[in-house]
Amino acid sequence: MSRELFTRKEDSNKLFMNLFTLNIFYQILSNSLLREIYSRALFSYVGYGLIVILFFVGILNGLIHLNRYREIIKFFLLLTLIIVLFVQKNTSILFLVVFGFIASYLSISEVMECFFSGTICAVLLLLILCALSIVPYRDAYTGNIQLGFSNPNTIGLYFGLIPMEMFFLRKNKFSILLMSIISFVANFFLFQDYTMVLVLFIFIFILYLGKVFPRLLFSKTVKLITILLPYILTSLSIYLAINFTVNPLMYRINNMLSNRLYFWQEYIMAFPPKLGYQVTNMNQVYPLSFNAKWPFDGSYIYYLVTSGYVTYTIFLIVTTVAIYYFFKKKNVALIALTVASLAIGFSESLLFSFYQSPFGVLAVAIVLFKIPFEKRENL
Repeated sequence: MSRELFTRKEDSNKLFMNLFTLNIFYQILSNSLLREIYSRALFSYVGYGLIVILFFVGILNGLIHLNRYREIIKFFLLLTLIIVLFVQKNTSILFLVVFGFIASYLSISEVMECFFSGTICAVLLLLILCALSIVPYRDAYTGNIQLGFSNPNTIGLYFGLIPMEMFFLRKNKFSILLMSIISFVANFFLFQDYTMVLVLFIFIFILYLGKVFPRLLFSKTVKLITILLPYILTSLSIYLAINFTVNPLMYRINNMLSNRLYFWQEYIMAFPPKLGYQVTNMNQVYPLSFNAKWPFDGSYIYYLVTSGYVTYTIFLIVTTVAIYYFFKKKNVALIALTVASLAIGFSESLLFSFYQSPFGVLAVAIVLFKIPFEKRENL
């Protein structure tokens, strides 16, 4: 029976896509204010269960279709990696590997469809719950519009990602344009998330550059700068964090980045990066401080501090190889998504979020499992 389930590729893809979409949908809801109203433990257990189901379905499909020596080695390397991450209790990276593993069975457009469907369904449901006053749409203390999330930037992120994901689905130009305008207006005036406004501009600009000046986009100089961008942003983040109190100019930059430099420095001083994974909790350092409740934003500092030098180096390698692969395939949309994601990562801690970052999942899928590119698509 199980073998019949995966006899045809389109049947297995539908199953993977449904489970993939369901996981993204549920994880977004699980990390909203709903878990503050209902049982946090219940949300977590159900979320873990859905990921386990997704993983074992992928394992079953892999075992049935293993017919090459190289694939068998790659399959057992995957299991080894998952066991190591499980022992380290590094769940966020473990889940990223699982999602990348499942994404390797899908095309790029199918992966983006899962992210789009899961994201927009979760956002629409939260909008309805806000309208029914089940979850708050404003922060009680600051008055910021948050639409069901504890961090106002979260809803801004989703509003920004939706038009990007729509582009991969070959939606009609009017719907993409309309959603892009809604995203720009909402982020600028309602959420005041100027980072996402800038990121959307970067995404559209690179698409335009690839269409009008493709030679410039695929030139060796632009390619080299893009490949080195993760290293540049990492070095810049560390420099700003270390020198936060040295130069008066840093205080201006800190204010522009909503005190991120201050928190980066505090985290680095409290939890110096180690070789391996470490749990960080600012409440241990400032148990009575209001600032301790602020989120740890900034992927390049966050993953370095929490995951350690070894895992973070692997992050950089995976990102570098993925960028090189996108340029090799001359995939303008993926290059635009990559640069936009790297830009988001400078101020937000979700560059490798398994349910928020299509780039992170695709990078893992491509580098570890090499996701197939469909020739009929011009993504």
